[in-house]
Amino acid sequence: GILQIGGGIDSADKDISVSIILENPLNINTNYLLANFPIHSAKFRKREGAINCNYNYEDTYQGKIILTNIDTVNYIVSGTFEFSTFNENCQDIKITDGRFDLQYIP
Repeated sequence: GILQIGGGIDSADKDISVSIILENPLNINTNYLLANFPIHSAKFRKREGAINCNYNYEDTYQGKIILTNIDTVNYIVSGTFEFSTFNENCQDIKITDGRFDLQYIP
């Protein structure tokens, strides 16, 4: 009943990641608001040098995701997203023009 999408960079000197969760029902060409925790939400993490910032699902104050394709035969989900999040100890983050084409596990 939940679709979780994530990606990022993880190396010895840098860790940057995005994670998005969506609860069913899921439909294509529907605008899901990502500031609707815990039903639809996004989070961000950045660790680089002295910077170590976690932006939790609850910190996302605006954003959206649109699923453009859900292929239940080949298990592929595609879409676009954007969101803004804040942490009072770190700079505000605005992610724009996010896009994904991912194979999922049913």
